[in-house]
Amino acid sequence: MEKSLESNGHVHQHNDNHDEHGHAHGMGHVHVAQDKLKKAIFLGILVLIAEVIGGFLANSLALLSDAGHMLTDVASLIVAWLAIRMSLNPLHLL
Repeated sequence: MEKSLESNGHVHQHNDNHDEHGHAHGMGHVHVAQDKLKKAIFLGILVLIAEVIGGFLANSLALLSDAGHMLTDVASLIVAWLAIRMSLNPLHLL
């Protein structure tokens, strides 16, 4: 058993036996991460489209360059999502 000092000055004991925590280390966290990544990709694409349209309509190089930045952000989110998918079943890529 390990003791740690909390910020309020109280001592907290922690049992290092992780089997007694009462939670399973299943695939639930991965599915939650996938869902959050899908939502972030969708929202990123929406912002990207809005910035491209707004950039052309307003003739704004700043909006168009930020749209390019959003494109790289969305691409990195897609790579992260694909990496999670491939790690779940390495024999089948998707």
